[in-house]
Amino acid sequence: MIRPSNTLDTPSILQLHRAAFGEAEGDSVANLVRLLYQDSSAKPWVSLVKEIESKLIGHILFTPVSVKTQSQPYRGFMLSPLAIVPDFQKQGFGSELIECGLNEVQQAQADFAVVYGNPDYYGRAGFVREHRIEAPQKLARPYGWQAMEFKEGLLEKLYGKLLCPRSFDAPEYW
Repeated sequence: MIRPSNTLDTPSILQLHRAAFGEAEGDSVANLVRLLYQDSSAKPWVSLVKEIESKLIGHILFTPVSVKTQSQPYRGFMLSPLAIVPDFQKQGFGSELIECGLNEVQQAQADFAVVYGNPDYYGRAGFVREHRIEAPQKLARPYGWQAMEFKEGLLEKLYGKLLCPRSFDAPEYW
């Protein structure tokens, strides 16, 4: 079952991210989730969990972002982070969460979505590297910066720097 997360899920969600990302990155990613949940500029977010037998095994978070162009502002969402506990990885649960989350952000009338991650993985969901949205920070792996349009032809004309919640300001997330 995939459902919206609630405040009672937060401790389990933070632990899930620690487990999924391991010692090297787990605390940092869990801290990002905690900061986003507390950040008023990060709302309204789309936060979904995947449950199997009443146990949380996955989480995805989409945070509102925007790009202001000379003609108008465009609303979007940034997918970050996505985690599946190790015992359930490589079984399609991440893809299910991405699909459900993208449906939610489209219903929220978003113009686009962005993600910073593996192009092979996120490319399967429809994210592309060919766009002109500038990341808010210098990227350690620029090839991982990807976007998806919800309005045909948008990525061809949309350019500018992504404006995102303050919680993403730390360079360690980029």
